[in-house]
Amino acid sequence: MLELPLEEALTMIGRGEIVDGKTIMLLQYATLNLSGTQAEHGERSRFSD
Repeated sequence: MLELPLEEALTMIGRGEIVDGKTIMLLQYATLNLSGTQAEHGERSRFSD
C-alpha cells in the first residue's frame, strides 16, 4: 500500500499507473467530497471550471 497526495494519485490514474477500479472509484469519491471542503476555504478543485 502506498500513501501519496490525492493530486499525485489522480495524476497516476491519468498516466495509467493506477488501474484498479475500486481504487479509482475511491479516489474520485474523495475528490468530489473534498472539493466542497476546499470551496468553503476559497480553494478551487482541479475539476471545477
